[in-house]
Amino acid sequence: MSEPGMSEPGASPRRVLVLANLTATGAELAARIRQLMEEQPSRFTLLVPSIAGDRTLIWEENEVWRQAEEQMNRGLALHRGLGAEMEGRVGDRDPVNAVTDLLLTEPHDLILVSTLPERSSRWLSAALPERIAKETGLPVIHVVGAGQVEHTPA
Repeated sequence: MSEPGMSEPGASPRRVLVLANLTATGAELAARIRQLMEEQPSRFTLLVPSIAGDRTLIWEENEVWRQAEEQMNRGLALHRGLGAEMEGRVGDRDPVNAVTDLLLTEPHDLILVSTLPERSSRWLSAALPERIAKETGLPVIHVVGAGQVEHTPA
């Protein structure tokens, strides 16, 4: 029996959903993705919710979507450059809805949630990693700042 989120030997690569916005190009996320690749073959999907990354009020939805696509493309370039097999998606502005919507059509084995440090993170104030674990039943690894915390489904 393998660890949660781990594939059985000889199985297809583990599918890892990476939820990130402002941290999509962060060093901590890159290090955790590298670690997951070293543990076992993995394929990644970078999911960036369509929310304004600069924390300003943007009333033009197309502009918000464009900013999310740009952030996704920066993250894809970084992680692919480090050897990750990664595709990208822009999702719903609500991160939980973005994850559950994607999982309806694209199953994954593990979710990596990358946030800003607690003092700056709206996602942490909303207990996002725990909510996603509960909503999906999948193992969630939370990457923040200089470390990561693992959350198990409740």
